[in-house]
Amino acid sequence: MKNELLEISVVIATLGGDSLQATIDSLNQSSIKPKEIIIAIPAGFEGNVANIQGDNVQILVTQTKGQVSQRCEGFSATKYPYILQCDDDILLAENCMEELILASEKMGNKSACASSLLFVNSNKSVYQRTKKGLISNVYYTLLNGQEGYKEGIVTKAGTEIGVDTTIKTCQDVIPVEWLPGGLVLHRKENLIFKNYFPHAGKAYSEDLYHSFELRKQGIALFIVKKAKAWIEDPRDMDLPSFSMFFKNLKKDFEARKYYVRMSGKSIIRSYFLYLFMSISFVLKKAKQ
Repeated sequence: MKNELLEISVVIATLGGDSLQATIDSLNQSSIKPKEIIIAIPAGFEGNVANIQGDNVQILVTQTKGQVSQRCEGFSATKYPYILQCDDDILLAENCMEELILASEKMGNKSACASSLLFVNSNKSVYQRTKKGLISNVYYTLLNGQEGYKEGIVTKAGTEIGVDTTIKTCQDVIPVEWLPGGLVLHRKENLIFKNYFPHAGKAYSEDLYHSFELRKQGIALFIVKKAKAWIEDPRDMDLPSFSMFFKNLKKDFEARKYYVRMSGKSIIRSYFLYLFMSISFVLKKAKQ
């Protein structure tokens, strides 16, 4: 591999969560050590990263607060040919970045490559299809018409279906319509510097927005099976209160509704998703 291909900038948009140091350590223990890790954090939150360790870590105090806008400011500060956008709660396999670069070289200049995402405790894919059968088939038909469930696509309802890279028949590099935003390798010339996310607060569905903007620029999107990374399973956490759940669900819906209209999807189909999510939550709470 050419030396210049080993030069990677990492951008982490964060508020300084508890898992950030573990993510940085994971990056620096990789087979390719990043040249720089830019921590993009808004003014007023700098104290949360005051004790972060790493000789390649740079703290960038951003003018704006928001995952997408912070990341865009971080992108603007990068120096190297490859840029890895990384969430602050990701753990990487030692060869993850190397596999992403190899895939990017294979797929060409107009490409962006994301890692496989697995759960830490189970090592199962974040996107494993856990339920099949009549009800599941009806659900995906409502969301996506006759095509139903298909990995790597954005459905007619504007919802995303991920790729289960643990399936043996899964190819090494999979073309997809959207990329999970947790760990994505870009080429510097393909970066998007504008804030494409027009909502305040948590960046619901921002990976769909980002993927949409990349594809508008002619960037092909790929998931790389051998590039593995891990996150905690949110299903292990306690369920929120009713008021908190429906408050967040409303914000999620507003962000997705904007995306659905922007991308020409069906808002009527997306209603089925939120109806299902509401019923599912109520049933789970009833079991507690």
